[in-house]
Amino acid sequence: MVSPPTLNVQEISVETFQPLLRQPFRIAESGGGADTELELVEVLALPRTRPSDGKQCFSVVFRWIAGPLRPDGIYRAQHRDFEIPILFLSRISYSLDPGDTQAYYESIFN
Repeated sequence: MVSPPTLNVQEISVETFQPLLRQPFRIAESGGGADTELELVEVLALPRTRPSDGKQCFSVVFRWIAGPLRPDGIYRAQHRDFEIPILFLSRISYSLDPGDTQAYYESIFN
């Protein structure tokens, strides 16, 4: 089995994530342990660009599917098409439905 390519932060753009809505990602700590499965539920372009390369700033929101819930922190994210070795995730309040008890996580790319 061939490993997917590794992307660094400079290679990632809003266009990287837009076609992946509703697709699964696996999140893992660098030290190992059980993976957490998340689903990409939102990709949002932000109203600014990165000064370093002019790329659009954006955020992505994931919904927890299975595995351990994670505290805010840096994780390795895997999609079937690529891997991101360093991704900071923050748990957020996302749903406007008070009955929604799912956990959501956000990562912002500035």
